[in-house]
Amino acid sequence: MGIRSLAVVTALSTSLILTSALPAAAAAPAIVSTGLTPGQVLGIETTIYPQFAGETYGLDRLDVLIDGVVVGTRTSAEGNVALRGVTFKAPVAHDGKEVQLVVRATDFVGATSEAATSVVIDTTPPVLADFGPAAGTLLPGQVTFTPTGLSSDVASVELLPPTAYGSQWPASKATAAPWALTWDNRGSHNTTVTVSIRVTDRAGNQNQYNREYRIDNKGPYISLDYFPEVGTGPSRLSAWVTDDNGVDRLEWWIDGAVRSTAETFDYDFGKRDRTVPVLLKAWDTLGNLGTAEVDVKVDATAPAVTVLTPGSYVRQRGIISRARVSDASGVAYVGMRGGSKARVVNGAFESRISLAEGKRELVWEAIDTNGNMRVVRRTVIVDVTAPALKVTKAPKNKAKVKGTVKVTASSTDRFGVARVELLINGKVVATDYKAGYAFSINTKKYGKKFKVQLRAYDRAGNSRVTAARTWYR
Repeated sequence: MGIRSLAVVTALSTSLILTSALPAAAAAPAIVSTGLTPGQVLGIETTIYPQFAGETYGLDRLDVLIDGVVVGTRTSAEGNVALRGVTFKAPVAHDGKEVQLVVRATDFVGATSEAATSVVIDTTPPVLADFGPAAGTLLPGQVTFTPTGLSSDVASVELLPPTAYGSQWPASKATAAPWALTWDNRGSHNTTVTVSIRVTDRAGNQNQYNREYRIDNKGPYISLDYFPEVGTGPSRLSAWVTDDNGVDRLEWWIDGAVRSTAETFDYDFGKRDRTVPVLLKAWDTLGNLGTAEVDVKVDATAPAVTVLTPGSYVRQRGIISRARVSDASGVAYVGMRGGSKARVVNGAFESRISLAEGKRELVWEAIDTNGNMRVVRRTVIVDVTAPALKVTKAPKNKAKVKGTVKVTASSTDRFGVARVELLINGKVVATDYKAGYAFSINTKKYGKKFKVQLRAYDRAGNSRVTAARTWYR
């Protein structure tokens, strides 16, 4: 079939003939084509763009007629209709029929121009029987949909994935058998989604099929127990691993190897200070991987303990001992074996203990927050017995003396004598540190009458004083 063009000129007349005739109206813009091809199949809604010969500035209206009935109109109030085209809906009653489609152009003075094309109307939307998988199926991260039972006039099928903002852009499109559509949803969260398959036939008619699915593209949720620091020896590592579709397996990676496949296990990090990366991998039943990693600080250094008091010898059975304790990770316990509960006094730990006389051992223990223990021992001698002291040679009490007088003494102690002192009138005038204790007294230095005593000290500070002897000069 061909294209026909008609030009209709509207004459102007008046009941009074003037001496000079009015000019004839210009012809409407001439349509040279409807923009369609003979036998073209049109769907329910179509937009066509007719072609004109020359300018279209005077164009006021475009109409589309099917079998003489107007089915679509565009006016100049909506813009330059000659260039923008006109949209119309085909009558359902003409479905499957060949009809004459006419485009009529009308200018501002009512002049018209027409073009016609014989077309086929198709208002039946395309269909499909199924596209699988079944609704409610748990989809893997990559899935293929294959529509079946398609209408014979299908031109394309598209997969429309769910989007966050409502607009759907095809994730996949097929224009020929086997009509396979693929969707990669590995970036999606665990949820229920609606997937749509849009079918379009050759006439542009569309039909859309929606189906809900479940997707799971995230690995298991892993919660590692808090263990930023550990001590020496076996340390308990544990995690809570869950997944809606079940946990298939997990692996603890430490020091470059898999150390366990259980949620909880014990691992010995060794006996040196270091930082160790600990990686836990977990897979769900769909093969999705989840990971969690933490750096574990290995604290192999026990607390530093310095015993401040007492010294080597003590003279009280009730002993107060003090120790200074420090640790970079924090101190969990400090105590002295057999002693009272340690308390902090001026920045040091203090404990009391009662010991029998003799050689005894004080044992301080300190444990840091990671379980490292330090034991410090101090040997002390508990000595509460004064040394024995005896004058072996000296003038007797109330003796008359002159010149230089010699005095000797003997002193003994279970744990040793520290010194023996000579006291005259209560004041120390000489000291001897060696056994066979001997003193020389220049009597001229003292008055007509003076008192003489000896005093011995042991190493614990216990002392014994001899009875005073009064001498006359």
